[in-house]
Amino acid sequence: MKLLKNLETGKTWQIRQDGKCLYASNNGGKEKETTFASADELAKKAEKDIWAKLKSDFVLIDENAKTGSPVMLRYIKNGGYTGSMPICADEKSDVFFILVNNNFETETIFKIAKNGTDKEVKIFPSHGTGMTFFMRYFEDRIFMNMNYEIVSLNLLNSAVQKQSKKGENFAGVLDFFNKRAVWYDEDKLTVFNFATDKKIFEKAVQPVMYGGHSSQLSATVCGDWLAFCAQSEKIVLLNIVSGEEKIISKSTNALTEEMYFSADGKILYTLEQYGRWSLAAYDTEKLTQVWEHKDVKSVAFDRSNTRFAILKMYNSEIEIYDAQTQKKRLAFNGEYIVKNADMAFTQNCLAVYTDYGCLGLYRL
Repeated sequence: MKLLKNLETGKTWQIRQDGKCLYASNNGGKEKETTFASADELAKKAEKDIWAKLKSDFVLIDENAKTGSPVMLRYIKNGGYTGSMPICADEKSDVFFILVNNNFETETIFKIAKNGTDKEVKIFPSHGTGMTFFMRYFEDRIFMNMNYEIVSLNLLNSAVQKQSKKGENFAGVLDFFNKRAVWYDEDKLTVFNFATDKKIFEKAVQPVMYGGHSSQLSATVCGDWLAFCAQSEKIVLLNIVSGEEKIISKSTNALTEEMYFSADGKILYTLEQYGRWSLAAYDTEKLTQVWEHKDVKSVAFDRSNTRFAILKMYNSEIEIYDAQTQKKRLAFNGEYIVKNADMAFTQNCLAVYTDYGCLGLYRL
């Protein structure tokens, strides 16, 4: 049985199935029974009816949801654009944050509670045809790649600060590891230490154009090691203190969209797109590829870099992996996904923001 509730009116709607029969009722009243010829027809009808209710301001809440099942589902209005679904979370609770692109007129950050309620946090003016590509949460601040510039929003006082300037390369990098962050400032990869609130390293990097349409630049940091890819056939590992440099020859010539270290820095993960839609793992000592998951649409790592989530490319299946061993820990189907979704780990769940405008919290 699934129960949906309109948080403003208090009205409820529930649906359940028994064999090939589907039962639905409003406000705990008399059930309406519908019989189907097959279980597949029943499932499609239930999915359609639930989506109709979600789009009518009802929220699915299930505090007793099993592992891999939604604790909360809701529809977010006024999306207008489904090419980017920025989402982040602090991982100290099951609250998360999303950004909604309002037809390129404004962009709004919302705080979403575990019960599906939302609170408007900040409205940003349009940057023309540009948009915000992704967000990261760090110590009561949200950092965003806004049209190739890194901008931070302080959630305590609403102060907005520009961390970097857009260069001629139209490349945006943003990643955190413990107290350090890396981003691209005009034409320099910059490592910032939040423990001292100082810039500790910068390096001029000229990314190549991949396929004539996208700048090849991604980077991540772990301790004193900076990893970056500015040429699609290789990855550079650079010790920002000693200057030691190591090269990883990539197994495939593809656009490296994102990079992540494992918690101990021994594994480097790269999300490859266009040339090969996959998540690859490299041994940072042996400089060789040790693992690959093909047909990956999107990926999310937790703040400790001990686990990651994968959205598979040709269906709505989401998988959770151990970042040290690459062992699969959990698999479940994400709901109301057309082709893509962005994800973020919360304290007890995985938050998912889909291109259909559906927000979900799945118990882990």
